[in-house]
Amino acid sequence: MKIAVLERNSVGTDIDVTCFEDFGEVTYYRNTVAADAAEKVKDVDIIIANKAPMNEETLKDAPNVKLICEFATGFDNIDLEYCKKRRIKVANVKDYSTAAVAQHTFALALYLLEHLPHYDTYVKDGSYGAQDRFSNFDSIRTTAKRRYSVSQSLQARHGELSEWVISAEWLPRSQQLSAVKLFFIL
Repeated sequence: MKIAVLERNSVGTDIDVTCFEDFGEVTYYRNTVAADAAEKVKDVDIIIANKAPMNEETLKDAPNVKLICEFATGFDNIDLEYCKKRRIKVANVKDYSTAAVAQHTFALALYLLEHLPHYDTYVKDGSYGAQDRFSNFDSIRTTAKRRYSVSQSLQARHGELSEWVISAEWLPRSQQLSAVKLFFIL
Protein backbone atom coordinates (compact mmCIF):
# COMPACT_ATOMS: atom_id res chain seq x y z
CA MET A 1 0.00 0.00 0.00
CA LYS A 2 1.34 3.44 -0.90
CA ILE A 3 0.96 6.24 1.61
CA ALA A 4 1.74 9.93 1.16
CA VAL A 5 2.26 12.14 4.20
CA LEU A 6 1.78 15.52 2.54
CA GLU A 7 2.68 17.87 5.39
CA ARG A 8 4.98 15.90 7.66
CA ASN A 9 6.41 19.02 9.34
CA SER A 10 2.95 20.34 10.28
CA VAL A 11 2.95 18.15 13.39
CA GLY A 12 6.46 19.15 14.39
CA THR A 13 9.68 17.44 13.51
CA ASP A 14 10.04 16.22 17.10
CA ILE A 15 7.02 13.92 16.64
CA ASP A 16 7.79 10.40 15.38
CA VAL A 17 5.49 9.51 12.49
CA THR A 18 7.29 6.35 11.39
CA CYS A 19 4.33 4.31 12.70
CA PHE A 20 2.73 4.78 9.28
CA GLU A 21 5.46 2.58 7.79
CA ASP A 22 3.76 -0.42 9.46
CA PHE A 23 0.96 -0.04 6.91
CA GLY A 24 2.91 0.29 3.69
CA GLU A 25 5.43 2.24 1.65
CA VAL A 26 5.44 5.81 2.93
CA THR A 27 6.61 8.94 1.14
CA TYR A 28 7.10 11.94 3.40
CA TYR A 29 6.82 15.50 2.14
CA ARG A 30 7.89 18.33 4.42
CA ASN A 31 5.09 20.53 3.07
CA THR A 32 2.62 20.49 0.20
CA VAL A 33 1.03 23.49 -1.47
CA ALA A 34 -2.13 23.29 -3.58
CA ALA A 35 -0.23 23.38 -6.88
CA ASP A 36 1.80 20.28 -5.92
CA ALA A 37 -0.90 18.17 -4.28
CA ALA A 38 -2.27 16.39 -7.38
CA GLU A 39 1.18 15.20 -8.46
CA LYS A 40 2.05 13.90 -4.99
CA VAL A 41 -1.16 11.85 -4.55
CA LYS A 42 -1.70 10.42 -8.04
CA ASP A 43 -0.36 6.93 -7.23
CA VAL A 44 -1.19 6.54 -3.55
CA ASP A 45 -3.78 4.56 -1.62
CA ILE A 46 -3.75 6.63 1.57
CA ILE A 47 -3.21 10.36 2.00
CA ILE A 48 -2.25 11.92 5.31
CA ALA A 49 -2.78 15.67 5.10
CA ASN A 50 -3.27 18.79 7.17
CA LYS A 51 -3.95 21.86 5.02
CA ALA A 52 -3.33 20.71 1.44
CA PRO A 53 -6.63 20.83 -0.45
CA MET A 54 -8.20 17.44 -1.12
CA ASN A 55 -10.86 18.05 -3.73
CA GLU A 56 -11.77 17.06 -7.28
CA GLU A 57 -8.89 19.03 -8.74
CA THR A 58 -6.27 17.32 -6.59
CA LEU A 59 -7.87 13.85 -6.50
CA LYS A 60 -9.31 13.34 -10.01
CA ASP A 61 -6.14 11.67 -11.32
CA ALA A 62 -5.62 9.58 -8.17
CA PRO A 63 -7.77 6.47 -8.80
CA ASN A 64 -6.28 4.38 -5.96
CA VAL A 65 -7.07 6.69 -3.04
CA LYS A 66 -9.16 4.86 -0.45
CA LEU A 67 -8.54 6.91 2.68
CA ILE A 68 -7.63 10.49 3.60
CA CYS A 69 -6.44 11.02 7.18
CA GLU A 70 -6.21 14.49 8.69
CA PHE A 71 -3.39 15.55 10.99
CA ALA A 72 -6.02 17.83 12.61
CA THR A 73 -9.57 17.95 13.94
CA GLY A 74 -11.23 19.77 11.04
CA PHE A 75 -12.09 18.91 7.46
CA ASP A 76 -11.98 22.42 5.98
CA ASN A 77 -9.40 21.40 3.35
CA ILE A 78 -11.36 18.33 2.19
CA ASP A 79 -14.31 18.27 -0.19
CA LEU A 80 -16.35 15.72 1.74
CA GLU A 81 -19.08 15.48 -0.92
CA TYR A 82 -16.54 14.65 -3.61
CA CYS A 83 -14.91 12.04 -1.37
CA LYS A 84 -18.31 10.52 -0.65
CA LYS A 85 -19.03 10.23 -4.39
CA ARG A 86 -15.64 8.56 -4.88
CA ARG A 87 -16.15 6.35 -1.79
CA ILE A 88 -12.99 7.73 -0.24
CA LYS A 89 -13.12 7.42 3.52
CA VAL A 90 -12.05 10.47 5.51
CA ALA A 91 -10.84 10.48 9.12
CA ASN A 92 -9.57 13.14 11.49
CA VAL A 93 -7.91 13.28 14.90
CA LYS A 94 -10.90 13.76 17.15
CA ASP A 95 -10.45 15.78 20.36
CA TYR A 96 -6.65 15.78 20.20
CA SER A 97 -6.21 19.28 21.59
CA THR A 98 -8.99 19.51 24.17
CA ALA A 99 -6.66 19.29 27.19
CA ALA A 100 -4.15 21.68 25.62
CA VAL A 101 -6.85 24.29 24.95
CA ALA A 102 -8.03 24.11 28.56
CA GLN A 103 -4.44 24.36 29.79
CA HIS A 104 -3.77 27.35 27.53
CA THR A 105 -6.94 29.08 28.76
CA PHE A 106 -5.80 28.82 32.35
CA ALA A 107 -2.28 29.94 31.39
CA LEU A 108 -3.74 33.07 29.77
CA ALA A 109 -5.94 33.73 32.79
CA LEU A 110 -2.92 33.54 35.10
CA TYR A 111 -0.94 35.68 32.65
CA LEU A 112 -3.55 38.40 33.04
CA LEU A 113 -4.22 38.00 36.74
CA GLU A 114 -0.54 38.18 37.67
CA HIS A 115 0.05 41.27 35.49
CA LEU A 116 2.75 39.48 33.50
CA PRO A 117 2.39 41.65 30.37
CA HIS A 118 3.18 44.71 32.49
CA TYR A 119 6.30 43.15 33.99
CA ASP A 120 7.41 41.70 30.67
CA THR A 121 7.20 45.11 28.98
CA TYR A 122 8.75 46.80 32.02
CA VAL A 123 11.86 44.64 31.72
CA LYS A 124 12.09 44.57 27.92
CA ASP A 125 11.73 48.34 27.44
CA GLY A 126 14.63 48.97 29.84
CA SER A 127 12.57 50.54 32.63
CA TYR A 128 13.54 47.89 35.18
CA GLY A 129 17.28 48.32 34.55
CA ALA A 130 16.98 52.10 34.63
CA GLN A 131 15.21 52.39 37.99
CA ASP A 132 17.01 53.26 41.23
CA ARG A 133 15.38 50.54 43.34
CA PHE A 134 14.90 46.79 43.19
CA SER A 135 11.15 46.63 42.50
CA ASN A 136 8.52 49.02 41.20
CA PHE A 137 4.87 48.47 41.96
CA ASP A 138 3.67 52.04 41.37
CA SER A 139 2.02 51.43 38.01
CA ILE A 140 0.25 48.31 39.30
CA ARG A 141 -1.10 50.23 42.32
CA THR A 142 -2.36 53.05 40.06
CA THR A 143 -4.03 50.50 37.81
CA ALA A 144 -5.60 48.74 40.78
CA LYS A 145 -7.15 52.02 42.01
CA ARG A 146 -8.48 52.81 38.55
CA ARG A 147 -9.77 49.29 38.19
CA TYR A 148 -11.61 49.43 41.52
CA SER A 149 -13.55 52.58 40.61
CA VAL A 150 -14.48 51.29 37.16
CA SER A 151 -15.23 47.89 38.64
CA GLN A 152 -17.92 49.33 40.93
CA SER A 153 -19.89 50.75 38.02
CA LEU A 154 -19.49 47.62 35.92
CA GLN A 155 -20.37 45.36 38.80
CA ALA A 156 -23.69 47.15 39.09
CA ARG A 157 -24.41 46.23 35.46
CA HIS A 158 -22.65 42.85 35.07
CA GLY A 159 -22.26 41.37 38.53
CA GLU A 160 -19.15 39.41 39.43
CA LEU A 161 -18.11 39.12 35.76
CA SER A 162 -16.78 42.66 35.86
CA GLU A 163 -13.47 41.59 37.39
CA TRP A 164 -12.64 39.62 34.26
CA VAL A 165 -13.49 42.52 31.98
CA ILE A 166 -11.58 45.06 34.02
CA SER A 167 -8.47 42.91 34.40
CA ALA A 168 -7.64 43.67 30.77
CA GLU A 169 -7.50 47.45 31.40
CA TRP A 170 -3.83 47.52 32.41
CA LEU A 171 -2.76 45.64 29.27
CA PRO A 172 -1.25 47.42 26.27
CA ARG A 173 -4.02 48.25 23.77
CA SER A 174 -2.82 45.57 21.35
CA GLN A 175 -3.38 42.83 23.96
CA GLN A 176 -6.76 43.95 25.28
CA LEU A 177 -8.71 42.20 22.51
CA SER A 178 -7.15 38.87 23.51
CA ALA A 179 -8.13 39.50 27.11
CA VAL A 180 -11.72 40.25 26.10
CA LYS A 181 -11.80 37.04 24.03
CA LEU A 182 -10.52 35.15 27.06
CA PHE A 183 -13.35 36.65 29.12
CA PHE A 184 -15.94 35.27 26.71
CA ILE A 185 -14.25 31.85 26.61
CA LEU A 186 -14.27 31.57 30.40
